[in-house]
Amino acid sequence: MFGPPDDVQYKAGAADVAPFQRRDFQQGLERSVWIYNIPENPFLAEHPQLTFQRTALGNYALTGVSISDLPPEAACYRRSIPEDELKKMLGQQQEEALAAMSVAEHALQELITTGTAKNEIGLELSVNYFPAQPPSSYLPMILLINNKDISFTEVEEHHRAELNILGKVLQKEEGQEPREVQSFSLPWQIDYTDEEYSQSADKSDMCSLGFPLLPGSYDLYLGVWEKAGDRLTTLARELEVPDFHRGDKLFISSVLFARNMNSLDAVHPGLEKVTRNIVMGMMEIELSPENIFHQSDQPVLFFYVAGASLNPETQKPDIQVEYGLRKGEELLGSYPLQKYDVPAIAQPFPLSKFPPDDYIMEIKISDLVSGQEIVTSVRFKVI
Repeated sequence: MFGPPDDVQYKAGAADVAPFQRRDFQQGLERSVWIYNIPENPFLAEHPQLTFQRTALGNYALTGVSISDLPPEAACYRRSIPEDELKKMLGQQQEEALAAMSVAEHALQELITTGTAKNEIGLELSVNYFPAQPPSSYLPMILLINNKDISFTEVEEHHRAELNILGKVLQKEEGQEPREVQSFSLPWQIDYTDEEYSQSADKSDMCSLGFPLLPGSYDLYLGVWEKAGDRLTTLARELEVPDFHRGDKLFISSVLFARNMNSLDAVHPGLEKVTRNIVMGMMEIELSPENIFHQSDQPVLFFYVAGASLNPETQKPDIQVEYGLRKGEELLGSYPLQKYDVPAIAQPFPLSKFPPDDYIMEIKISDLVSGQEIVTSVRFKVI
């Protein structure tokens, strides 16, 4: 009715609680606030901020004001639509959204109860594990979607695809029925400029969302549906959430090969919205789909070492890491040994001297205090 807002802010009902402390994030807490600066519109001059509350179905509902009470001149300020036609259009859109969401929720429940999955959109999921506020772990997830499987429409000089991500997490405990500990329904919007769209048809796009869980065994059920094309994909994953705070055994978090890492001004609000990059606390991690980089890139290996003993003299970890580079079975060489006295490690690796090819970075971690060692690796490609 009023066109796009000048700004949109997402807020949580428990805004004073850090995301990693909200173990049971409940729907109905999230709010989307649209902010307008149109003083010549009498209605918006009185209501410059419109608040939408997320419902149990995952859609947003306007709260605090009623569009049915708007005078025609306010409702039709930016579009010459008769009032009765406008109300009919809005009602039809709401009915369509509820019907589509019901289909998606039914498909997700069918996956839980019968194991039957939908596969109408090319979708890949990766789940990562990192420490959070004790005793929880944080699970940033990456979704990779095939652009050729979704529909784009032209919106204000952009090409846009609108999707929704639904999910449920069930905890598995021996001798008990699985119980739901987490659920979410979040909009995922993909926007391209004309130039980006012309180059993206055969490519993939990615997004991230994450939440904390206590250590243990879980089943994740995830669905992605597209309203415009009425397509839907559901998938299931088993989750084994490690205990990063146990402290008696050396182990490593997920290893991310980041294109960039940036500091944020505020803590990310957890499951309140989907983001392009991984966000953990006050850090944003930009990834490259499938770890594909250019020679001009300077990616950073990021991981967390848990369970390292403290040096009695410094009361800090004493960690040694050896990085070795392989191409297939061929060992190309090793980097000088690196030592760290912090568990969170971010090691840059400029690629200017890497010829285009597929590589494997082997990572050998040694706790110089306890003598424990672990080895892991990450694959990447230079083009």
